[in-house]
Amino acid sequence: MPKEIKKLLIAASGTGGHIIPALAIAEEMNKSWEISWLGIKKRCEDTIVPEKYKLFNLNIDSPNKKNLLLILQYVKIIFSTIRVINILKERKINLVFTTGGYISAPAILAAKIINIPVVIHESNLIPGTVTKYFGFLCDSVLIGFKETEFYLHKCNIKLTGTPLRRDFYKKTKLPNWVPSGNGPLLLVMGGSQGAVALNEIIYESLDFFVNKNIRLVHIVGNNNLNKKLK
Repeated sequence: MPKEIKKLLIAASGTGGHIIPALAIAEEMNKSWEISWLGIKKRCEDTIVPEKYKLFNLNIDSPNKKNLLLILQYVKIIFSTIRVINILKERKINLVFTTGGYISAPAILAAKIINIPVVIHESNLIPGTVTKYFGFLCDSVLIGFKETEFYLHKCNIKLTGTPLRRDFYKKTKLPNWVPSGNGPLLLVMGGSQGAVALNEIIYESLDFFVNKNIRLVHIVGNNNLNKKLK
């Protein structure tokens, strides 16, 4: 009889900081695991996650309101656990892997309710809210920095570093849009979504870079691309 294929659900959404490490894990596990992906509607995973991974989207919002509205958003996230439970059962998932962010909350809760192993990876030195408060429910909490252990209690912690995709190790030529010249090349990025404060600092320092013959590549993020800087 052929060996039964194990099935993995990856819950990673919103930003490259959550999705890219998860993609590195998917690249390695894709050889022997069938992979499904849990995301959120109209977020980065819609375009970043390869079609070969079955994508399921939750209809929830980032909890960024105040007072009562914030409570209602968190209630909605918790209730989405029921949807995740159905996905786990329908896909016959054997393992859940998540990289933090608010999508991790229903993924972790659903896995624990139906007794499926769940692993979370925390790439940040200071862990996010879900890792802090739900990490103890996970079978393992993988961390990128040793110092992160200080913030986590009652968790099964393993220091792994941050997973990198194979493309990271490939030597490639710089694209044509990179400024030419012999000056130092500086890459500036505030994460995949950019960072408004960092964008403003770089904008205000453009004369300095030009005068010092520094070539600059600045990733502003889609959310800030057309915004007028102060």
